[in-house]
Amino acid sequence: MATGDDGEVERGDVLRDLDLFVTSGLLLFATDLAKGALDPRAVGLGWHIDRGAAPGVAFLESVAAGANARELTRALLPGAPQYAALKEALTRYREIARNGGWPLIDHADLDVGQSQADLATLRARLLAEGDPREVELAGPRRAA
Repeated sequence: MATGDDGEVERGDVLRDLDLFVTSGLLLFATDLAKGALDPRAVGLGWHIDRGAAPGVAFLESVAAGANARELTRALLPGAPQYAALKEALTRYREIARNGGWPLIDHADLDVGQSQADLATLRARLLAEGDPREVELAGPRRAA
């Protein structure tokens, strides 16, 4: 960076560096939205969903031209219904955690037909999760 006669960094140099820093960060953010922040293969998962190309110059040009940043970034999110379901589940689990989490079940050895408090707790948890079998068993008396 250039310094003026008084030894201070030139304002233009600071603004240039800030622009490069923010632009780089925006492009990394957009790439994470479009491609995912984690490569499943890097953590030993055996699946891959091709997400296409990462955003590039056209994305940055749209931002620079004043396009709505919220709409631009929303368009980068996965469109698969599984992604929407994962987001809904994350919201649900965060709400459960905020409300104190699940009650602990002390007994690991639960048997079919067994009747005790831990089974009632387990059934309530499965019902709250929307477990198909528990929903069916609860029938119309299921509390929302």
